[in-house]
Amino acid sequence: MFGVNVAPHERKEDVARFCKAAGLDTVLYITAVGQGLQSVRYWLDNGLAVIIRPIGGSTAEWHMAYDPQDVARQIIEWLGDLRGSVGLALINEPHDGLDRLFPWLEQFRQHWGGQLIAPNFAVAHPLEREIDALAGAARHYHGCIGMHVYAINTYARQTLPSGWTVTPDWYREPLDRLAAITDAEFVITECGSDRVTEAGLPHGRVPGWDWGRELGNLARAMRPYRDRISGVCVFGYFQAARWWADYDVAGQAEQLADGWRRWRAEWADAGQPADDTALAQLIDRWERGLAGYRETARRALANHDYIEWAEYMVRDEELGQALAALRAALGERGE
Repeated sequence: MFGVNVAPHERKEDVARFCKAAGLDTVLYITAVGQGLQSVRYWLDNGLAVIIRPIGGSTAEWHMAYDPQDVARQIIEWLGDLRGSVGLALINEPHDGLDRLFPWLEQFRQHWGGQLIAPNFAVAHPLEREIDALAGAARHYHGCIGMHVYAINTYARQTLPSGWTVTPDWYREPLDRLAAITDAEFVITECGSDRVTEAGLPHGRVPGWDWGRELGNLARAMRPYRDRISGVCVFGYFQAARWWADYDVAGQAEQLADGWRRWRAEWADAGQPADDTALAQLIDRWERGLAGYRETARRALANHDYIEWAEYMVRDEELGQALAALRAALGERGE
């Protein structure tokens, strides 16, 4: 899935033409419940997949104030016959209440019955405290987890040659730790450049940003997770939303098409690592995941949660055996 975030009130015909020119197959539509279905139907009729992100009430606390079945029913009644044709992205950049959020989401998912991408974590999250909260709650979650992956640039700090203050590799630590505690798939529901002012406010792309080059960089960094990442959406198409004008990709269709070509080339051999470097990266990722298992098991034992401790010890053993096999394979290739 290669998609673009689209703001409310964009001309549906313009969006469809842009997606065709940019090589996109999905619209992630940011709209209010009760609005926008004419556009959704038009995009579906023109061969685009649609994921809806409802505006308002994006926080975990807001959602958990309501019964998950009631929230699902409200959205289902709004979508009507389109329910089975669209996906849903829910809860934008939560920070608190995650230990209670995932059980709520699992109940919502069962009533919703369709594709669900939730929650959608912010750039630097989940951090240590969020990971601790997730360790037990996310283990039995069966939806997809969204990630927002941005290059951050500030006026006050020196940037890297590409305009990134943090490289795409920087996102490996939270992804490693998430991968170690849940079997859920990941979807990158937002990505791009997020230049930040000295006051700390987001302000769009850095000067000289090239979507072709940067999507290639991101695809290369995300190679170790290609078995877990099922889609990526850029942020975003905002001709009508002037408050997001600095992020607008409307004039970047050619660069985006180049970026998706580079992405496909990076992930073309998705069945197995292409070279020793990719295999070594996979080993490194699994080793960090193993460390996460052991730390979770240690905390469970300290809390006298012997069932959770036993589950993670089993995972420790299985992952340890897999790592030994990978190291042996890398050794054989080097002979």
